[in-house]
Parts: sequence; structure tokens; C-alpha cells
Amino acid sequence: MIEDIDLGYISTVIVKDLSRLGRRYDMVGYYMDTYFPDRDIRFIAVNDNIDSDEGESEIAPFKNVLNEFYARDISKKCRSSYRIRGSTGEPLAPPPYGYIKSPDNPQKWIVDPETATVVKDIFRMCLEGKGNETIARTLQERKVLTPTAYWASKGIRKGGKKTNLDQYKWNNSTVETILSKQEYCGDVINFKTYKKSFKNKVRRDNPPDKWVIFKDVHEPIIDRETFERVQEFTMKTKRRAPKQENGESCIRLCTGGNGKKA
Repeated sequence: MIEDIDLGYISTVIVKDLSRLGRRYDMVGYYMDTYFPDRDIRFIAVNDNIDSDEGESEIAPFKNVLNEFYARDISKKCRSSYRIRGSTGEPLAPPPYGYIKSPDNPQKWIVDPETATVVKDIFRMCLEGKGNETIARTLQERKVLTPTAYWASKGIRKGGKKTNLDQYKWNNSTVETILSKQEYCGDVINFKTYKKSFKNKVRRDNPPDKWVIFKDVHEPIIDRETFERVQEFTMKTKRRAPKQENGESCIRLCTGGNGKKA
């Protein structure tokens, strides 16, 4: 809608009430006091009896404050409920690749035989010394659906941007994420991420010391010993940034020290 307004396609915006425009006092105020007037847009909030063509509304700022207070209060209650659920061992995140929700109990994860085999293969190839890029290429050559493509084929909705159009194109980061998931040992890990405010939808990573871990909750796909071996192996094989001295030496060697190739 904002794009259409900027292009001049819209001359009037009508909402049921002010809360439909937004519950952030500052943003609603910006649109009503600056954005709409600057573009000669008529704004109408039906239930609040607000029409910008009839002049400024003196009651609108107070209603916007109350709307934000309501949103803040609801967010606080939701966070409290979220904290209680997570502290009792209920998984707060959807099941990772390799698991599905139990049809008998949506709060319980069960092994998905179709994808659990792929997870096991990824861990096995890692212990064989194959890097993430090699593992990703092997899966692509085998025509194994990526997690996003697999979930889509099963009608499972997942968040995030769908940037990869090739359903068999595995990324190094996807392999790395799978290899680092302790959930495959049968554990539930809650509070990995958090939001700073109800106004900010971006989730940020929590430090590991703030995670709450419940062990042996569901059937493991990878035994704990194998998982620990993979963590040790990946830590040892992570590439380190080349030292500056080596880079300078290489430049001198390749150019003969005079800026020209030897």
C-alpha cells in the first residue's frame, strides 16, 4: 500500500479504527501528522470518527497511546506464558529437519524416517573427513531435497525468505546448522533467541548460558558420542584467517618484491 501511495494510485486510506493502522504511538503519529498530509492523502478511521478532511483530531493521540499500551500489555503476558512453557520442557521452536510433530501430541517430536536418514548421512560424511561443501555437493548430486523444499513438498509452512529456487541446491550453511544441532541427541533446547521489544520483530541469538536444555526428551537420531565427536572435529577443521605476514610474503614471492610478477 505504501508503494501505491508513493506512486499516486491511492488518495484515501480507510481503516476500521486507529489500532488497524498500527499500535505504535510514534509510527501512527508519523503517518497521521506527516506522511498522509505531505502526500495529500485523506485518512478515515470509521469507529473512532476520525476524518482528516474535517481537520485534526484532538482525541487521536490519546487513543494511539492507549492502543500502544494495550499491545505492550498483551506482549508482556505472552512473554510470561512463553517463559513458563519453555521452562517446563515444551519445545518452543518447530521441529528441526529430521523430526516432525507427533499426530497424537503436537508438543512432542517424533523421528521422520525419510529425513532422519539424510541427517545420519551428513554426520557420517563429516566423520569421514568430508567438508561442508563436499557434503552439500554430494546431497545435490543425489537429488536430495533441501529442508525448505522438503517442508514445502509436505505442506509444512516455515518462516524465512525463500531465496534458493533450486530444490536440490544444498548450502554449506545448511549442512553446518544440521551438524551443530544438539536436538538430534534427543534434547529440547529453549530460549536460543529473544526479542528486545514488542516493537522489534527481529529475533536475536541468546548466549548459550541463557539456554534451557532438557535432555533425552524425544528419540535421538544421533547418539551423543557421535555428536560430540563431530563438534570436536568441526572445531579443529574450521578455517582460520591467513596471517597478514603470510599474505605479504606471498605477494613478495609472486611479484619478486618489486610489484611485478616474477
